[in-house]
Amino acid sequence: MNRKGMVFFWILLVILLGVGISLMVNYTFQAGETKGVWALSFIRATQEAEKDLLVIDSKAQKVAENVSKEVSSQVFKEDLGCGKAQEVPLWNKKERFCSLQIEEKFAQKFNSLLDPQDIFNYTLFFQGQELIGKTSVYKAVTPATKGIIPTEGRSAGLLTFYEAYLIKPFDLRYDYNPSFRVKVNLSLPYYVELERQARLLVRTCQSEIDLKTCLNGNKNDTWKYGRCGKEEYLQDGRKVVFCVKEKKINFALDFTSPSVSSPKGLQVSLQGNSVKVSFNPVTEAESYNLYYTNWNPAPIDYPQEAKSLFFASQGKYFYSKQTIANPQPCPTDHQANVPYLCGNEILYWLEEAKIIPGEYYYFTVTSLKGSEESLVYELANLDSSG
Repeated sequence: MNRKGMVFFWILLVILLGVGISLMVNYTFQAGETKGVWALSFIRATQEAEKDLLVIDSKAQKVAENVSKEVSSQVFKEDLGCGKAQEVPLWNKKERFCSLQIEEKFAQKFNSLLDPQDIFNYTLFFQGQELIGKTSVYKAVTPATKGIIPTEGRSAGLLTFYEAYLIKPFDLRYDYNPSFRVKVNLSLPYYVELERQARLLVRTCQSEIDLKTCLNGNKNDTWKYGRCGKEEYLQDGRKVVFCVKEKKINFALDFTSPSVSSPKGLQVSLQGNSVKVSFNPVTEAESYNLYYTNWNPAPIDYPQEAKSLFFASQGKYFYSKQTIANPQPCPTDHQANVPYLCGNEILYWLEEAKIIPGEYYYFTVTSLKGSEESLVYELANLDSSG
């Protein structure tokens, strides 16, 4: 073997080994060059977001159940604006109800406890036993979020320690929506249904002379008369106190007849270019308002004020009103937009350019006496498609 070649070989090998050892000793590993840093940061960020969402769900569930109990107990003690009967809050004055607004009160109290800073202000929805909270405001996980960039304690000499990043700080922002959907045992739907039943009972019995007989035949079987604990029929004029025994709550209803009744028997039909409107007259009425629209307002809990159903025009929808007064004797040949009294019916042939074939329309009639207007108890549907 060539000795000069061997010397050159060993010199080259020593040089290569020296370079390798130098690199191993002196090279500082840069975190930014680590493979998978971005994937790891994304995983850690999503984990932090999921943990926060779990905390929000848990807190929302506890707050919702506490607020439900608090609101439900308060609403049956305070004056809702309709006064009291036998020291029990009245839910209505004649046919006009002072709404419990139980869902609104729940939402206000819930948001104040779940989010004291009022940053998110959740919009709440109820679906069975589920509470859904939605917000358009987002939360974010950033490098400043604790635990996102891992660190460890290191020694810099005797009794000297410092915290160092295990990976190089990176630019990270992960946005997520803190909305929630939780199962809760809420009593709110029960009270919403309770108010609906109360409205129906007032509508059914307020014009009856024998009020107690009407109540006996139409009230919910779980409703007892008088204060909870001692059942007795307490009537103050036309105001009656009830007890829902299973919930141990009291409320009172006013069955005083309205100053002007709502017309009954409303019917509408298309006849040529006119809409034939017929309804039964109201003895005390001085005139009537005929409302009509191409907007579908269903479903509706009656009774309602006309202004809550028929209001300003909106987009492709219109809302119109005509006054019907001084009906004429029943004619042999009618004129458009003139009311006639025919037996026990008021007839009115409405001609309206806005009513076109192929569309659906909704009508109602209210009575007027002075400044008083009756409530809406029914809507009549007109199918103009023929």
